[in-house]
Amino acid sequence: MIVPPLEIICFYIFALLVSYSVAQDTKFDTSVDRFETHVELDGDLDRLFTVEYRNWYKVVTNHAVNQKYALVCCGQRPTGKAADLEHYDAVVDIPVKTVGVDGAFNVLPFIDLLHLQDTVDFINGFENVTSPCYANVTKQEGAADIVFVETDGINARKNSIVFSANDNQMTPLAKADWLLYLSLFFNKEKEAISILDTIKRQYNCHASNLATTSKRPTIAWTSYQQGEWYMYREPYFQQLLKDAGSKLAIPSVPLQFHHDIHNADMVIDQTDLAKDLSDADATYNDWLSAGNFEPGTVSFDQPFIHHNALYRVDGLTDEKGFLDWTQRAAARPDLALTDMIHYSYPLYDRSYQYVWLRNFAKMDHVRTLSLASYSCANPLDSIKPCSLQKDLFEDPSSPRHPGNVGLILGILIAAGLVIGGVLFYKSRRQVKPEYFPLSNF
Repeated sequence: MIVPPLEIICFYIFALLVSYSVAQDTKFDTSVDRFETHVELDGDLDRLFTVEYRNWYKVVTNHAVNQKYALVCCGQRPTGKAADLEHYDAVVDIPVKTVGVDGAFNVLPFIDLLHLQDTVDFINGFENVTSPCYANVTKQEGAADIVFVETDGINARKNSIVFSANDNQMTPLAKADWLLYLSLFFNKEKEAISILDTIKRQYNCHASNLATTSKRPTIAWTSYQQGEWYMYREPYFQQLLKDAGSKLAIPSVPLQFHHDIHNADMVIDQTDLAKDLSDADATYNDWLSAGNFEPGTVSFDQPFIHHNALYRVDGLTDEKGFLDWTQRAAARPDLALTDMIHYSYPLYDRSYQYVWLRNFAKMDHVRTLSLASYSCANPLDSIKPCSLQKDLFEDPSSPRHPGNVGLILGILIAAGLVIGGVLFYKSRRQVKPEYFPLSNF
């Protein structure tokens, strides 16, 4: 009898073990629902992703890049009964234990919300991350279960998962829903639903309070890129400003910059100063010069210039100057909204401090993000609960409107009301806060 060489025997044993390890267990019951919590999404595609539960795996579709991922539980693999999984863009064993990040820095604040920072194995470009929760992650590469990327095709990784929460075709709350997208990879749907409920409750409360204002200031949202001006018009900016009691200045097509921006009472800018202006320390005058707003000319006759109402979203950065807005705003629409409200209605919450905005026209200083101002253990700790309030913005024709107080007092005096009655009326008026757009100051 001829005995095969030891090397051949070892090879066949190894091949058998590999085939066994990647095959689906024949005794595995695929009819049993293996997922405790299901995410129920409505039929629209505003959030740009969907999920289908199929007992032992989930089908997650990123409609922004037209990719599908099969998230498989219980150690089952795409062979045998699961052969239909092979045509997906990625097949992922869940729950995921380790992740990498390659460019998709905006996934990190979502990871913070789920308290999964310890799963991050490497970050390609870690020096650009603004969250202080990843100061100990200094690896550019690693062997993670999946790697979150921002754009399809930026590398040849087989385990790439595109994270599209920064797509401005989505509304603010639709962007926040990408917490659910992330949770699907960790079987953390229950936790994500609870966190989102808190964020959305805050957002909707503030939006409801601002819904009845009739004097909505107009805001232009601008950026200077490679020598050309751009005014944003995407759904994200329109909805965010609408919910904040203002409205977006919609630009012409093609853009007529001076004409279009003249329709705005205020401006929010997110130009990359270091890249597209002189340097990161560029001034308000540098910005005006880039826009050809020349003093003494018609171009300088702009409402936002008269009111010193040019703000930027670079009010909060890390120590190296990277903007926190571009990485965290998608995950925290509640904070983005309250910033926008305070911009137009500074008396809505007199004690409010901006998270991201700063007055660039007045060259307000930039704040630095650190562990002292950011909770890695619970990013929602700093939320100031919103209370629903009625009649914050009364009908201007109403005698109770702040603008008509003098008229009412005159009528009362003319009618000979006693001083006590007048004082009583004033005391009632003092408990009613007054709200004015910033452009009125």
